[in-house]
Amino acid sequence: MRTTSERLDMAERLRVALLIESSRASGRSLLSGIADYARTHGPWSFYHRERALRDAVPVQLRDWGADGIIARIESRRLIEQLQMINLPTVDVRGWPELPGVPAFGNERTATPRS
Repeated sequence: MRTTSERLDMAERLRVALLIESSRASGRSLLSGIADYARTHGPWSFYHRERALRDAVPVQLRDWGADGIIARIESRRLIEQLQMINLPTVDVRGWPELPGVPAFGNERTATPRS
């Protein structure tokens, strides 16, 4: 975790980890939409590595100092790992329902739940 003074030095740039695969059109579309949003509402810094749908949380993520995570959660294993990291998380898949984790389903119009 960064100290308060380190955050101020970064001009409040949020550090967001993206645990979304980019090998499929749906994943690339999600990443593109997130980038568009960040350009308008940023500044954000991103952590993203190529990953498969059921990959574990990258080990390097723990040292990166993320402020939050946007993830496509596809397995119980990933749920458990994200809970251990204990950062604000948004699930872009919306299944299974996770108490306290905002999520978006795969309908054309995204509807948040918490």
